[in-house]
Amino acid sequence: MKRQLEDQYLAAKDGETDPLEVYIRFKQLAADLATYIKDLEDDALAEMSKYGKGQHELYGALVQCKMTPGRWDFSRCNEFNERKEAIKQLEAQLKGIAKNGGTYLDTDTGEVWELPIQEWGRETVEVKRLKQ
Repeated sequence: MKRQLEDQYLAAKDGETDPLEVYIRFKQLAADLATYIKDLEDDALAEMSKYGKGQHELYGALVQCKMTPGRWDFSRCNEFNERKEAIKQLEAQLKGIAKNGGTYLDTDTGEVWELPIQEWGRETVEVKRLKQ
């Protein structure tokens, strides 16, 4: 499979096939693979439990089970959410000032703040699968 993908990639890079067509096929394949990987994860974890803790060399790879980082839920913390909203408002204000070429003066301290710099995105090809 890897060789077939590499052949398609090289043919597109060499101008032998339409690179847009190969790009679209690869994007669709990547989406399918992500779905299959997610669906197999519980089965793979069950299979890994047979090997015990630690790293194991299996199928040409080093494999181990490990915990993903936990997440904190701040939804019940009013103080946090109020400050988060205040930061969003400040971001919007600073973006507006920067877009208009102005400066921001902190009226409490008299300090002139540095304004954010917009980093432009790049153009890409979006692929949405048609329902068949």
